[in-house]
Amino acid sequence: MPLNVNSVNVFISGTANVLGAVGTVFVPAFVTPSKANGGGVTITRVDYHSGAAIAIGSCPAFQIVYATAATPATIVGTVATNGSVAYGAGTPVAGSIATSAYIPEDSIVFVRWAQTVANADKPAVNAMIQYVLGK
Repeated sequence: MPLNVNSVNVFISGTANVLGAVGTVFVPAFVTPSKANGGGVTITRVDYHSGAAIAIGSCPAFQIVYATAATPATIVGTVATNGSVAYGAGTPVAGSIATSAYIPEDSIVFVRWAQTVANADKPAVNAMIQYVLGK
């Protein structure tokens, strides 16, 4: 049986007037399928990238988090994160994936802006999330 890898690209605005306070910005990525449609997903890869270089002191940090559809305001788990590393123009920055990167069915997956950007006028960042159905 072939392994089907799905990708989701999430645009994250890089301007201070859009982002808000650290840890309070959650950009929705996707909703995991219901049990009848295949169930949860396992995150296999996360990359972030910007069209312009971002220096180490100005770089953003992100997390891939999820909540259940029943309680969307409560973050259940963090499955990937990236630390403060410099971004090269157009060069992906790999996210570190947690040992347990499974997200159960009917969950809402978000990209959480976990750290402010010192240079708020830097261009936007894209998050690319790859996942497979099941564990």
